[in-house]
Amino acid sequence: MDTRPQFQRAADGEIPGAIVIERNHLEWRLDPTSPARIPEATGHDIAWIVICDEGYSSSLAAASLRTIGLAKATDVIGGFRAWKQAGLPLTHPATPATPRLPTAERSAVNAGDMHAVAIRGFRAVPRMRKENGVRVCGNRIFGYVRPKIGRRSAVSGMAVTR
Repeated sequence: MDTRPQFQRAADGEIPGAIVIERNHLEWRLDPTSPARIPEATGHDIAWIVICDEGYSSSLAAASLRTIGLAKATDVIGGFRAWKQAGLPLTHPATPATPRLPTAERSAVNAGDMHAVAIRGFRAVPRMRKENGVRVCGNRIFGYVRPKIGRRSAVSGMAVTR
């Protein structure tokens, strides 16, 4: 899994056969239970190898993948720079590969089946609502809705009293 942005792949080259997925979409694309998964994400037992430019963000990405149940996720120590320095295969296409997307039938949401507008744990959940003065989204409580007294805090909808 090559998580480097397009400008880095254009400048430095690409790893032949690597699947390109932007870092901010990685968990959604690799979680086999996600409706936004790629076709290759068929189970939790796949050994995903993540690579970034220097190996820092890929180690965090691999750890994140392990927390969602992809126990065999790992990364390349030193990232793409180490790969290149070791003289391993590279390609320099005229146009960098586009990030892998889910198949159309998996990514389409049937409005009749679900009315969702938020993402929680990489799965769609119902719209946030207020019940008895408490903000609720699915089964997650976000805090009490206080009257707008005093100055407003940075948290939307919350007020700070003096």
